[in-house]
Amino acid sequence: MKVQSLLLIVWGMLFLTPGLATKHTVTNSGFVFVPSTLNVTVGDTVVFDIEGVHNVVEVSQSTYEARGISSN
Repeated sequence: MKVQSLLLIVWGMLFLTPGLATKHTVTNSGFVFVPSTLNVTVGDTVVFDIEGVHNVVEVSQSTYEARGISSN
């Protein structure tokens, strides 16, 4: 019974409040991401629609802010 109640609450949060989450799409132009800056909040979805080859890598915040290239 507790699991069913929890699932009902989660379902309600996901489907009854669609205006709270935003889907962002990131594309590329050569080796440049478009948009170059993206602000997201908890619950948002980011989709990378990359054409061709691109070096999508994860970097630390300090590396990103220094415009470095070494991946984690």
